[in-house]
Amino acid sequence: MAQLPAQEVASASRGAQLLATHRCQSCHHFEQLARPTGLARLMKTQLTPARLVGAVWNHAPAMWSAIEDTGTPPPATFGERDAHDLLVWFAAAGYFEPPGDARDGSRVFQSKGCASCHAARGNSEAPAVAAWKSVTDPLQLFRAMWNHAPVMKAALDSRRMSWPSLSVNETRDIAAYAGSLANPQANRVALRIGDPDKGRAALQAKACQNCHREPPALPTAAREHTLTEFAAILWNHAAMMTTPPPPLSDDELSGLLAYLWTSRYFERPGNAKRGKAVFASKRCGSCHSIFPEGKPYDAARMLAILWKHTPAVLHDARRKGIPWPAFRDSEMADLIAYANQVRQSPLVK
Repeated sequence: MAQLPAQEVASASRGAQLLATHRCQSCHHFEQLARPTGLARLMKTQLTPARLVGAVWNHAPAMWSAIEDTGTPPPATFGERDAHDLLVWFAAAGYFEPPGDARDGSRVFQSKGCASCHAARGNSEAPAVAAWKSVTDPLQLFRAMWNHAPVMKAALDSRRMSWPSLSVNETRDIAAYAGSLANPQANRVALRIGDPDKGRAALQAKACQNCHREPPALPTAAREHTLTEFAAILWNHAAMMTTPPPPLSDDELSGLLAYLWTSRYFERPGNAKRGKAVFASKRCGSCHSIFPEGKPYDAARMLAILWKHTPAVLHDARRKGIPWPAFRDSEMADLIAYANQVRQSPLVK
């Protein structure tokens, strides 16, 4: 994703405010869908930021028709910063994650030996699971898992126990288990993606770059991580380090997340060749001859453009008798890849 000039790249809290001010919640009950039962129904296939943008586009005719029928003022447009906030809210709410299973998480918690120190509730040698406030905020969950590693390693060594590695699904299930024990009033999504420059500085200060290359140099296949995958990576990596993992503050970790976010570490790349075919099949070229500006396209930028662009496109499509094009599966990601390949260049019709 293209780096924004603001100190804070995105905030789930601001995303929630945007959903309220744009009156989205008057029709859509996103927080209810984000609960495990609703999310399981929603997630027949894994949602991604690009697929969410496609879903917003597909929803446009019905939404704008409903607005016209009720005579209510249309929602205001928003910029890329706002679009980043919305995507971060959906990421924090778990819309880009297959749902975990609390019962499986309880079994994993027992089998990995976690329950020998952490009780479900009440007093225990280590903080009880029900007291884990971090389960409602992915950033706090990352920080707790990372900073807990040295203490836990010492405790395991004293008991001659090995480090419990976690798969992505196991991490997801444990988070669901912990969430099932937490105070329901605390289950409000929150995530703040901070300053990427601070994240880059933290990587240097902690000597991470002695082993890890810059995120943009990662293979394409590696840039498909969800927040839970990132948490599992941090947890398993802590055990492989020859020295104790250096502690990370909230600012350092939110900056690291921003650094990875702006490098498109969490955005699944599309296929430009397929994107060219999408551009043709959706008849985008009947109105567009170039992708403007040299700034790279990503899901947030495309969301902001499409939201602002939709009323005019709907009007032109109706006038020209063009059916509203729907985006499915990876088509929006492919279109974004094509836009990045040919931006500022005339498009071949």
